[in-house]
Amino acid sequence: MKFARYNFTSCTVSSASPAVITSAAHELAVDDIVWFEAVAMPTGMTADINYYVINNGITADTFQVSLTPRGTAVNTTSTGTTVIWQKQNKARLSPLAEDNE
Repeated sequence: MKFARYNFTSCTVSSASPAVITSAAHELAVDDIVWFEAVAMPTGMTADINYYVINNGITADTFQVSLTPRGTAVNTTSTGTTVIWQKQNKARLSPLAEDNE
């Protein structure tokens, strides 16, 4: 069985304590795991590690993340450049060889 892959989606990250990520109609839920990439990451965040969506500040267009499930929100001191995020596919945590075709 092959599951759909998630695509990277653009967002903005506030320079704040806590940081607020804005991404229109993101459809994320508390405890979803997301990864971020950027031309320049916001100071206080790291690319390609697990971040957990937390209950604080979640709306249809905004969310906050933590390094641990239901943990403390990440703080940032810059907004970064060209930031994108991707939801982790919990059904399949590693790519299949056929995905590279």
